[in-house]
Amino acid sequence: MKILIVDDEEAIHEQLKACIPAQQLGWEIVGDAYHGEEACLMVEQYLPDIVITDIKMPLLDGLSFMEWMKRGQFTGKVIVLSGYGDFQYSRPAFLLDAFDYLLKPLQEVELIRTLSRAVEQLALDSNRRIEQINEKAVLNQGIVLMRDELLSQIVAGRIKDEIDIFVRAEQLYLALPEYKYHTLVIHLIDLDEHIQDRYRGDRSIFYFAARNILEEILQEQGGTVFRNLHKSNEFVAVCEAKGTFYDVMKWARRIHLSLTTCLRVRALIGISVQKQRIDALTTAYFEGVHAMETIRFGTQETIVRYGEEPDKAGQVESREWKELQVLLECLVDTGTIDSEAGLLRKLEEALHQQAMATMSLQDFKQAATLLVDKIAHASHRSEQIPLWLQEARTGVQELKVNQVQRLLRSIMDQLLKSVTNNHKMKSGKQLIYSIKQYVEDNYQSVNLESIARHFYLNKNYFCSMFKSVTGENFSDYLTKVRMDQAKLLLASSGLTSYEIAERVGYQDQRYFSKVFRKTTGLLPKQYRAQLHNDI
Repeated sequence: MKILIVDDEEAIHEQLKACIPAQQLGWEIVGDAYHGEEACLMVEQYLPDIVITDIKMPLLDGLSFMEWMKRGQFTGKVIVLSGYGDFQYSRPAFLLDAFDYLLKPLQEVELIRTLSRAVEQLALDSNRRIEQINEKAVLNQGIVLMRDELLSQIVAGRIKDEIDIFVRAEQLYLALPEYKYHTLVIHLIDLDEHIQDRYRGDRSIFYFAARNILEEILQEQGGTVFRNLHKSNEFVAVCEAKGTFYDVMKWARRIHLSLTTCLRVRALIGISVQKQRIDALTTAYFEGVHAMETIRFGTQETIVRYGEEPDKAGQVESREWKELQVLLECLVDTGTIDSEAGLLRKLEEALHQQAMATMSLQDFKQAATLLVDKIAHASHRSEQIPLWLQEARTGVQELKVNQVQRLLRSIMDQLLKSVTNNHKMKSGKQLIYSIKQYVEDNYQSVNLESIARHFYLNKNYFCSMFKSVTGENFSDYLTKVRMDQAKLLLASSGLTSYEIAERVGYQDQRYFSKVFRKTTGLLPKQYRAQLHNDI
């Protein structure tokens, strides 16, 4: 049970927290607001079940705050606090659906009794809503499912002919826009957990409630709403672009506010470019999807229009994800890994909120898909991993972020258990091959420490393995690679010895010349002159 406290006096906040036995009763005080405007933001963010609010406050008073909640169809209970006892203050509060009215100074027993009654009433209201919604859902299920199927086929591009679309819609008594419209793709975040927690796992009840809210909002403007049957957590609204003061962002904001306050569900909305013909619905849908998927995890932005996406959308991949992919690639391609714990730790770092904050949903899809595809090529003996991989692929496409994160943890843990013994028995030849490729690509800056860090290997273990596989020391091999590159630059460029030394990883030109002479028997200038003489 989540409680929000709204009062401009710090002492009242402290008193309420001291009086309310939140921890003992399993309640949670989710926020402290000191004026009505701050309270509005917290209601949207925390979705409280009970709001305890003062009447007289700066910026936006308690009554105006309650009017805002009533317009947004807030379903929780509001308990009003005031130092005024006459009805000129209490009567307006009750007209705004206040659950109860308490006078300051507060009496602890009266406060606890009022909160308990509010909790009981919330439970009764919830059960009553579930029963009413369930009855209506059964009656409308058939026709609604047929409409959803038709529109899902259209946005998937399986029905393209405009006449065919209108004929099929007319058979289902489905009104489609005949002129300009926008398509709003509404993605519901972590829906499976939400339905389990608040709807006893009954998905049909939630779908019915969400549809009713969306249809009621669009009824005034005109349009249609459907659930995309190809995704379990997505609704699509087709909004007619008509009227002098039509603003698609206004309708998108109303949809978002209603979903968050009435159903307590988090939603992201992508809006298409305005379209003229209904056979462009497929294009409009994918524009909405693209816009929605550019929203980043670490931003408070929830609505994006196609063509107005944030800069660098779809181009951000956190360092942790890149390192995780390299480490997993090392395991899959070489069959060798020095630290299983290091791989699991890197996975947790990649999945951490801080690492994902700069990523968009699109970035997450790309990074998670690469990871899943790489794991699919791993050699293992687990029968469970292929099933989890299939579930993870579906979750990635539907952007079920929490589910995908849980599956990746399970898959990685099982993968390591399955392949650890086999990996430790391998000679390491494949690993050394990969390291050589890495050295040849990064010879300017690579060293023993960077190799150990990049491939998560112990330095002593790596040196011993390199010597065993190749017959030479790693330092000798690195020097050979750098000298070969230096020879190429001396032969094919006009760079000075100093410039070439920097290019191949040496900051000291004299030391570079000494190493070059030891390798070739000549100084760099002598080597270049000999090449010219030979020509």
